[in-house]
Amino acid sequence: MLEFIGILMIAGACTLFVQYQPKTDANRMLCAMMAVMGLVSLLAGQGNLFFTGVQSILELAMGFCCTLRVRREYLFRIRRTRRLRALHRASVQSRQVKRAG
Repeated sequence: MLEFIGILMIAGACTLFVQYQPKTDANRMLCAMMAVMGLVSLLAGQGNLFFTGVQSILELAMGFCCTLRVRREYLFRIRRTRRLRALHRASVQSRQVKRAG
């Protein structure tokens, strides 16, 4: 079970890094930490059922939180770009109207 979760964590970290391309160091570190956690999960031996269950739940929670954080940065970046483009279009259009009038 830990092997499956470890592979899932490493694949998820790589997917996050490639798909959302985090720009801040904090989010890059989150992707790296997620991959390291998956690697440690692969290297950790199978313990008792309680240890395996707790570790799996914590890994999935961390993966979910990292995904939300990296996606949030990506959405803010997209919104900022759209807002700046709209402001630029508005300023260009207002200049053209003033020249014509």
